[in-house]
Amino acid sequence: MSLHQLFQGTSAQLQTEMQLILNTIVEGLCGADAQGNATFCNEALLRMTGYRMEEVVGKNLHALLHNRRPDGNPYPGEECPLTKALESRQPIHLLQEFLWRKDGSCLPIEYRAHPLPQPTGLTACVIAVHDISQQEQAIASLRINEERFRRILASVAEVAWTADRNRQTIYISPKVESVLGYTKPEICSSGPLLRSGLIHPEDFGRVSRSYRALFESQRPFDEEYRIRRKDGTWIWIHDRATGLHQENKITYADGVFGDITRRKRAEAELQWKTAFLEAQANSTIEGILVVDSRGRRLFHNQRFVELFRMPPDLVANRDHRPMLKYAATLLKNPEPVMAKIHHLNQHPDETSRDEIELLNGMVVDRYSAPVIDKEGVYYGRIWTFRDITERKRNEEMLQKLSLAVEQSPASVLITNASGDISYVNQKFTEVTGYKLSEVLDRNPRLLNARVSPPEHFRNLWSTITRGDEWKGELCNRKKSGEIYWEAATIRPITDAQGTITSYLALKEDITERRRAERELWLTKASLENASAGVFWMDPQAHIVYANEAACRSLEYSREELISLSVLDIDPSFSAESWSKAWEECKRRGSVTLESQHKSKQGRIFPVEITASYVEFDGQEYSFAFVRDVTERRELETQLRQAQKLEGIGQLAAGIAHEINTPTQFVSDNLTFLREAWKAIHELLELYRSETQKAAASMGNEATAALLAAERKLDLEFIVAEAPHAIEQSLDGAQRVARIVRAMKEFSHPDSAEKTETDLNRAIESTITVARNEWKYVADLSTQFDPALPRVVCFPGDINQVILNLLVNAAHAIKEKIKESEKGLIMVSTAVRGDFAEISVTDNGTGIPEAVRMRIFDPFFTTKEVGKGTGQGLTLAHTLIVKKHSGKIWFETEMGRGTTFFIRLPIKPSEQPKTAQAPLATPS
Repeated sequence: MSLHQLFQGTSAQLQTEMQLILNTIVEGLCGADAQGNATFCNEALLRMTGYRMEEVVGKNLHALLHNRRPDGNPYPGEECPLTKALESRQPIHLLQEFLWRKDGSCLPIEYRAHPLPQPTGLTACVIAVHDISQQEQAIASLRINEERFRRILASVAEVAWTADRNRQTIYISPKVESVLGYTKPEICSSGPLLRSGLIHPEDFGRVSRSYRALFESQRPFDEEYRIRRKDGTWIWIHDRATGLHQENKITYADGVFGDITRRKRAEAELQWKTAFLEAQANSTIEGILVVDSRGRRLFHNQRFVELFRMPPDLVANRDHRPMLKYAATLLKNPEPVMAKIHHLNQHPDETSRDEIELLNGMVVDRYSAPVIDKEGVYYGRIWTFRDITERKRNEEMLQKLSLAVEQSPASVLITNASGDISYVNQKFTEVTGYKLSEVLDRNPRLLNARVSPPEHFRNLWSTITRGDEWKGELCNRKKSGEIYWEAATIRPITDAQGTITSYLALKEDITERRRAERELWLTKASLENASAGVFWMDPQAHIVYANEAACRSLEYSREELISLSVLDIDPSFSAESWSKAWEECKRRGSVTLESQHKSKQGRIFPVEITASYVEFDGQEYSFAFVRDVTERRELETQLRQAQKLEGIGQLAAGIAHEINTPTQFVSDNLTFLREAWKAIHELLELYRSETQKAAASMGNEATAALLAAERKLDLEFIVAEAPHAIEQSLDGAQRVARIVRAMKEFSHPDSAEKTETDLNRAIESTITVARNEWKYVADLSTQFDPALPRVVCFPGDINQVILNLLVNAAHAIKEKIKESEKGLIMVSTAVRGDFAEISVTDNGTGIPEAVRMRIFDPFFTTKEVGKGTGQGLTLAHTLIVKKHSGKIWFETEMGRGTTFFIRLPIKPSEQPKTAQAPLATPS
């Protein structure tokens, strides 16, 4: 029996029962005749409109409830859809309509009108009215939330998108225009070819395969590729999508992409990328099912069929049991749902409201209430069902977005257009110590630590008020007074008309990072500006870091140096010795040693190394300070030489003091003997002559005795050799005196100032002192220029240089000559303009070409170990060039010998000349 047939029955009891049933329905229900007059209504409709039953039944529904538009203007009856439906006898379903209550307020509704096919009474149409005021409020609230999160989404750096498997874009966030230069309508209306056509040809195949895999095997899409902006420039984007969803049986992917060009260009700059998914909510009306007291189906509406997709044969079958079994097959968890139905059938006085989930993912809000009259008679039960799938999804999405913002690791601050705070998240409270209630409606300047200049904040506000994003660092003060730094990104949020409504600030506390950066900068600056070389080495002796001083000393660029190992720059290390040194440093923690370094040009110089063992980030390193001790060695050598000369001078002075006196009286006595011998010899000859004359008178015996005494004394030999012995003794005494005097002059310490010196005499004394070095291997000759004037110099230094050159010459000759042979050394002086020139020539081996450029380098020697320090010529170069502003060079020929030249200014200027590099020939 149909519903209109029930209302046409004449049984008062049946009409009463039906009225009770109608009153239990939560939706408004009424009948209308062909003229639009109400024939019946239920209590739900009366509650909606505020009228009594007698004020509605019999009245024209349009005139009573529908005579004005929402704006208050008259609503002609001929324009009313219900009137038209009654005239055409066609069913209608209006989602957005309204009624006027008795109190004059407007009520938003959704209603369905079903004309009766064959009316037998007054009722020609049944009208179901659904109050959607709460739904409208929910939609308005949802729109507000949607707009809020759309603004938040527009403020993030990434672009959100939704597309099908053919890359047809159905949604893309407005941020796309700032990233790709295309507007949202251009992307969405251009079909799949635009976005695909913008991908770089080299990346297209990879991106396409990955995108297909998202739909075919649900593998997450996560790609970085190049894409061409509208202005023709290429940028890199990071495009990703992890999930799929269906709308109208079409599968879509939701994803985001962002501009990562800076990251691809190796500019290590982090950007916050936050993606907020846009939720769409759709509202629906309830499905209605009415059952009798025994659970048999009495009535259902079309929405009920649509919700559960009931097959036509079940809808036509009056038996409720097959429909119930079918519904159970649709449920995700049917046991508790069926148990609830059974429980309510056993307890007719109870109401129930719960949510059930279907296998297809739909979530339904189910409500059940008993139909009971005033006397407590139970007539059955009414069930209403509302699809809340979208609402549940939206609630979950909103909850996730809210949690994302609230639990964000960055401080989030939102202000109104005037800059007054309207929202802060939990991280803001943790960082600043201020709760939302303490900063609400206050300006963020309360955090200002007054460190940054006013221009900083003027630039900030001018940037964001003209609609641009501002990025920078702020120095703020916490509630506790503590100063902290934060990196902030502030962007305006605009409404649909482009008017700024609020500002969003994302801020990260970078206090520790700034402190670490400052310490790192100071440490790096200290290392780079250190006077000593600084090296970091790994266990394999590879150089992983070197400072500027290290690069200068070794004459390598930093890139060249870190491509080398310790074995390349330190000739004293081998792979085996390095391994032992590493273990020793690791065991002791720190070691100090002396070694040698070799520059890029081959120059070898002494160094002092202080190395320490460190571990960092799971790796082992050796951290070393290296100091060039060439100058210190030179100073030590000069000091030792000065001390030696001073000792020799003191010894020579003592020797001269001790030897001069006996030498003097020996010379005096020998001179006396030489003069006395002349007189004695004349007397002796007179005695012998007179004795020979008187021999006859003296007798043979006396004469024989005298002759025998002469022969025994060998008087002839004495008379012949005594003058020679005396002369030789005098010459020896004079030579002893000259040696002592030369030694004293050679080793006499220099004064603090230069003095005028007779170079010829000084060189001659040095030759005398060095005689023992050359006399066994060479003959020495001199060619002194008698016109050489006195030269202003430090005579002790010049003596030392000449001595070193003579010793080297003697050693060079000794290596060449055979035993019992001698070489030749020539020492000359001459005047060359304003300079005095000294040359020392030998006919020794000569200097090999391979070592000629290093001959003056500190500690360089071609002699065997223990036979030379390598400091002689270095000291000579230092004394002549640096101390006397002179020049020293050499000419050599292998197998023929070498000549060293020295030029000294005869009268040097007050300021010494800048030291010059050693030359093979004079400039």
